[in-house]
Amino acid sequence: MIRTSLLLSMAVLSLAAFTVAAKATFTIILGTEQGIALTEGVVNCQGGVAPTGNLFVQPCPPGVRGTVRGRTLVALERANPPDPKFDGTNTITANINFGPDGKGNMWGTYRSVLGAGGVWEGTFTGNIDVNTLVYDFKTVGHGQSGPVDGLQSKCEGYPSAVPGVNNTICRILDPGKN
Repeated sequence: MIRTSLLLSMAVLSLAAFTVAAKATFTIILGTEQGIALTEGVVNCQGGVAPTGNLFVQPCPPGVRGTVRGRTLVALERANPPDPKFDGTNTITANINFGPDGKGNMWGTYRSVLGAGGVWEGTFTGNIDVNTLVYDFKTVGHGQSGPVDGLQSKCEGYPSAVPGVNNTICRILDPGKN
């Protein structure tokens, strides 16, 4: 009898704990990303061809495929309307493989320091034209501190009508607190 009562009590407590758990919520944020500084990284051109030394157009001579490792872009991130979970300065470290036409794939990491406090860290993949610096991307991030601590994000970016500016859409998950 005591054993049955104990099991029943444990079941009721487990159910009660489950029903008071917070629900996960999503927030959609629309914004822009604008590059403000670029460091090339290490450029390797196929066949040992010397890189051009130009950060912004054709890191390898026309018609030569290549790679870039450790390219760093610093970008301003701004939501519309402003949002403390998005607005800040993002440092992106990219690796790129590109073909003779300058188009290719990119991947890497990012660290976004928010103006209102807090940090996002994550990874990304995307496509780029190294001749024009037009790119698109998808990210997965995790809030590390401040108001985004414990949150998760998935963002997509694509070129806007303004050169050097990408539009972004982010889905931020707050998994809720138990």
